[in-house]
Amino acid sequence: MDEYFPGFYVGQEDLQAFQQNALIVVDAYLLLDLFRISEGKKFIELLQQDNIKVKLWLPYDAVWLYHQLMHSVLMEQIDKVKSTLFYLAQFKQNLDDEYTHPYVKDRLMIRTNRLIKDLKKALGRESKDLANALQNQADSIPSFINALYPKNNIGDEYGKTELKQLFEEASERYIQETPPGYLYDNACKNSRVKYHDYIIWNEIQRCAKAKNKDIIFVTNRIRPDWFFIYDDKVIGPRKELMNEFKKETQRSIYIITAHYFVDKNIKVERYNEYNRLLKQLPETPVYGYATQRTEKEQSHIGYEFVNTIG
Repeated sequence: MDEYFPGFYVGQEDLQAFQQNALIVVDAYLLLDLFRISEGKKFIELLQQDNIKVKLWLPYDAVWLYHQLMHSVLMEQIDKVKSTLFYLAQFKQNLDDEYTHPYVKDRLMIRTNRLIKDLKKALGRESKDLANALQNQADSIPSFINALYPKNNIGDEYGKTELKQLFEEASERYIQETPPGYLYDNACKNSRVKYHDYIIWNEIQRCAKAKNKDIIFVTNRIRPDWFFIYDDKVIGPRKELMNEFKKETQRSIYIITAHYFVDKNIKVERYNEYNRLLKQLPETPVYGYATQRTEKEQSHIGYEFVNTIG
């Protein structure tokens, strides 16, 4: 049986051993999530390590989607900071009104004002970092990502005819709920965004065949069209994906969460440095269900589908 369905019978070996001869591919949504967490630069620091940096590769369409959404994600985060600062100022104003809160003791008021001041400073730094990223300043996350991925670390762009064919293939696969990508956003009108997962899936396979390399695919979207999830726990990557990859490329793929990737690539003595980053990267699905459900089924039971952190 394993001759016909090899991906169903291949266990995943130790990541460090597998990583020695594999390319490391992170998805566009993970790169965008680095703007949504305070420890984004810490993840970049990990990618900059010599043993990882030399193995980095990105599908062209991951680069395309990253640039399509980068500014909107940054503006979204800037608006969140502004909103928080506004409510913080409103809270302080209400608290300072002796007629509104006459029973708050002076000592507590001093501690509260000190906390508000510290929060304003922290939010100010965050706002500055986001503004620097928006302007692509030298010490910003976009500049670091750009340096990690020179032209030779990026795949070739598909032509219009190739993309059209991929759209048609993806549409048929999504109807049949064949992974990856069938949990797309129904409201999306842009076919290249809607079928993004299937496009990069093809690009990754094309790269594995051309370079004769295994692949480590790192994602922050813990969804049933990439992972088998049961009882709100990640059991492992979808066997259909591993099987398709093995048959099409004669190579192996290791599909893992960003949390797992970080956890397995940090040295024990530096674990505390990355502990906060690990806490900001999800280990489990960001929505709850006990068995595999499609996005359509989720909408009937009141779950909100979330692609990324935020």
